[in-house]
Amino acid sequence: MASIKKTFVNKGIRKLTIEEYLRNSFQKAGYSHSDIRRTPLGMQITVHADRVGLIIGRGGQTINAMTEKLEKDYGLENPRLNVEEIGKPFLNAKIVAEEIKNAVEKKVNHRKICNIMMQRILAAGAVGCQIRISGRIGGAKSRRDKFNIGYLKHSGQYAKDLVDTATVEAQTKLSSIGIKVKIMRSKPEADIASLRAIMEKRPEAAQAVQLRCPVCSKDYDNERSLKIHIGQRHPEAQAPVASAQADASPPQEDTKVAQLLEGNVSDVRKKIEDARRPDVKLLLRSEKEGKNRKGVVEYLERRVAEKEAKS
Repeated sequence: MASIKKTFVNKGIRKLTIEEYLRNSFQKAGYSHSDIRRTPLGMQITVHADRVGLIIGRGGQTINAMTEKLEKDYGLENPRLNVEEIGKPFLNAKIVAEEIKNAVEKKVNHRKICNIMMQRILAAGAVGCQIRISGRIGGAKSRRDKFNIGYLKHSGQYAKDLVDTATVEAQTKLSSIGIKVKIMRSKPEADIASLRAIMEKRPEAAQAVQLRCPVCSKDYDNERSLKIHIGQRHPEAQAPVASAQADASPPQEDTKVAQLLEGNVSDVRKKIEDARRPDVKLLLRSEKEGKNRKGVVEYLERRVAEKEAKS
């Protein structure tokens, strides 16, 4: 087990070493990254860069010498070095970061080079970008400058799929300067038809079956929640509750009024106080036409007077 683990660790170290060697060798060629994979014919290394002519060399001399060095110094079996040109280099965060790094090391003003790069990134077709530079830039104290332009996602699946990120380190006389570049190459694709269908279905969903508590008129979207509410808040009203639409019909209103007026005077007062916006005028009229209890009538008349005074 230990030997297998050590083998994979050694392979990872060798891959990082080769990547660092290629990056240092092809730095002036606009090197971005390399893909290393094993094939039946040997190890295939694909180098992605901006200026492929500097990697290939005159008559392929540079690439042939690099292949021999990889086989001799890094122990690669029959290495095959391929070069792929990057079509739009300013949409590649690694190349942009290296350009900024070279400019900063040559003492070019970091604000100037960052603004130039942002304009080139947008001209290449990007949606937005962000450039961060931190370190001792233009002074004795360390600070961080951030440059933003366009639209950029910082989190979520869109940030993983559409945003290219690269980090490099520039070496100056004062200190090391960190440079981080984020480029959003395209906008998230949205299915407009499906979004429109969802928006059209929303009113129907809002008018779907809604259950209303017969005591306090609170709405619920499922029968289980309504039963739990009645059992906890209104244990006296344990009768089966029928489904009620948001716009309740008159028979359901009559049932609600009858349930609110059921019980003694103290029970009625408690139910009305716990109810959600009860129609006190309707309750007063129903009480006078029905039991006509003096305590309930006086209480409802007082509530009606208070409501009219507020209005």
